Amino acid sequence: MLSRAKCCVLIVGLWLLRPLTLDAQSDFAKIDSAVQAQLSAARIPGAALVIVEGRRVVHQRGFGVRDPSGAPVTAETPFYLGSTTKSFTALAVLQLEQQGKIELDAPVQRYLPWFTLADSAVSRAITVRDLLLHRGRIPDRAGERFLADPDTSPAAAERHVRWLARVRPAPAGFHYSNLGYTTLGLVVEAASGQPYAIYLQDHVFAPLGFEHTYTERAAARRDGLATGYALPLGLPIATEQPADRGDLAAGYLMSCAADVGRYLVAQVNQGRVPGAPGLSPDVIAAAHTSHGAIVPDRDIAFGWSIATLHGVRILDISGSVPRYLSRFVASPDSGWAVALLANGNGAIAEAHVMEAALNAARMTMGRAPVPVVIPVWLLAALGLIFALPLIQLGFAVRALVRLRRGAHPPRWQELVLAGVGVGWGVVVLGGFPVLFGSYWPTMIAYQPDIAMALLASAAIGLIWGVTRAVFARFPSHCTCFVKC
Repeated sequence: MLSRAKCCVLIVGLWLLRPLTLDAQSDFAKIDSAVQAQLSAARIPGAALVIVEGRRVVHQRGFGVRDPSGAPVTAETPFYLGSTTKSFTALAVLQLEQQGKIELDAPVQRYLPWFTLADSAVSRAITVRDLLLHRGRIPDRAGERFLADPDTSPAAAERHVRWLARVRPAPAGFHYSNLGYTTLGLVVEAASGQPYAIYLQDHVFAPLGFEHTYTERAAARRDGLATGYALPLGLPIATEQPADRGDLAAGYLMSCAADVGRYLVAQVNQGRVPGAPGLSPDVIAAAHTSHGAIVPDRDIAFGWSIATLHGVRILDISGSVPRYLSRFVASPDSGWAVALLANGNGAIAEAHVMEAALNAARMTMGRAPVPVVIPVWLLAALGLIFALPLIQLGFAVRALVRLRRGAHPPRWQELVLAGVGVGWGVVVLGGFPVLFGSYWPTMIAYQPDIAMALLASAAIGLIWGVTRAVFARFPSHCTCFVKC
């Protein structure tokens, strides 16, 4: 005879294994519809959604196309993950800590003796924990340096991290850093004695039962890797994703909704995954522990951030590489999780995809979705950026026409306008990457339309500024040239 406790366990088990009801299917249809609406608004070609409830995958759905051939996205279609990769890297570090091969409060230089920033005293004090929590004194902008790097050599990661020797440390505190996690990938290699990619395959992918997750693009392509799309002016254009092997540990894993679903089951089920060995519950618990606030209402954990959604504590992490977007949202306390992967990226697209993932989480909780509202100031700023080169050309043509008619502005006015044009060009070329915390190659890769409009504006400013200076110096000769 079964005891009362065993009967309760049996009943719960049968409930978890029950077929989905028509109401549940209807709820998933509503979620799919809400996600599809936002994908369409962003003109994202393809995406994949996975939902975990009751600590099991209950829904998977592909949207749109994976490539220009029109092949449909499925739950097994791999996508680049972007920074959601960081949660995998943190997991690897915590596994090695559990094995006694890494001490979180040990200096990074214990594992990578050559690791340094431009200040050697600061560098000696940076710990593994600091890198995990983005408190390693690496400036935010430095982490953008190599995000469009096409280097696929085995030495790429070390080359990226050695470049930090030129970088002055940031003030103490939180500074989101891709290069910090690239460094952690090298720490994993040094502590485990295995390449980062092999370590993940043996100690993360295999225990979770992954079948469509990759560290090499060639292998992912053979399995139907979704083509990435740039979205200049909202128009999807199939474009090659930079194969940045050097920053693999920071954002360049490739996976699919089915495998990400298994990963999320482990996150909300103390490492356990049906049909696979799973992961250590202690490692999972350590990854989910708060280590202080980043901003009000959001804490930092190892590879995740922690927030609340309608009063429920959630783990949250998003990813963005030039042609792809992803977001994972999970509630270990409630046993549900959501992930959305997409094969397009752009200023407006990112807002829609990230909110679509959060709306799927809200609807999983039985809440209503929140409409995506693109701020008016952002639309106005984008409109101005795209219009600026045309406005500049218009003024240049107007000035040439007036000059052809014999209208000569005062020399001082020509010199002032020349200075404005040259100054604007210099500010755009040298100042805007600093303002945006990035570099031109990265900006062109992520936002080609915005970057090219700004570069065109800078070029027009420089060319027309120099031209006006020449006009001011040789007015009669230039008048003759224009009329001729």
